[in-house]
Amino acid sequence: PCAEVSDNMTVTFNALPTINAGPDQVVCASVASVTMAGYSFTGATGAVWSGGAGTWAADVYTPTAAEIAAGSVVLTYTTNTAAPCAEVSDNMTVTFNALPTINAGPDQVVCASVASVTMAGYSFTGATGAVWSGGAGTWAADVYTPTAAEIAAGSVVLTYTTNTAAP
Repeated sequence: PCAEVSDNMTVTFNALPTINAGPDQVVCASVASVTMAGYSFTGATGAVWSGGAGTWAADVYTPTAAEIAAGSVVLTYTTNTAAPCAEVSDNMTVTFNALPTINAGPDQVVCASVASVTMAGYSFTGATGAVWSGGAGTWAADVYTPTAAEIAAGSVVLTYTTNTAAP
């Protein structure tokens, strides 16, 4: 004798959270810390960085000497609350480029009557090139022509510098 009754319920479909740890970074091995950049998330109440054996201070990571020596570290950015959906994460890799090295070669002792001095025994690694500079004389590739004042002074300091060692 009773009529049917019913009740409604609504099922809400939350969008899946998304996260982006940002682009991989390449830094010089002498770096003290790495600041995360280009990272984002949606559909969650927050996200947190983790990974590596170093230390975190907000979005700044300080790598260990072992990570720098190994050449890279993988860091993870994870949503911390995405209920009812599962947490999501994304990785980014920090690559540590070796420091460039440069050697201007041994000091040279030449006679004061020389017209020019050819650089010898010089080398560099970890850069795309190097250039000679210094002195008041003139350069032609790796040949230096000193001024009369430099010859009279008894010496001149010449410098060999890498021109690109990105990053």
